[in-house]
Amino acid sequence: MSHSPRVSSIGAVCAILVVVCFVLGAVLMGASGVESLIPETGRLGLDWIADVDAASGIFFAGAWLIVLMGIKTHPRHAVLPLSLDAVQMSR
Repeated sequence: MSHSPRVSSIGAVCAILVVVCFVLGAVLMGASGVESLIPETGRLGLDWIADVDAASGIFFAGAWLIVLMGIKTHPRHAVLPLSLDAVQMSR
């Protein structure tokens, strides 16, 4: 007999993945040499663009992991839409 996953188990896995994405993304972005994810305006913004261009795929991968972490934790983009009926059925 197969059991469906519990909401608490899904939440625990998502919480662990969020931390992993954040840490790995921060490490990759830091290793790329780019100081921030969001550029400043003016001359500093032009310097940021040059830094990102020089960093190649390392910054790109780290930035997307940070973005993925943000999407997973935003309430409007829930990984698994649950209703009250689904929660009651899992008990």
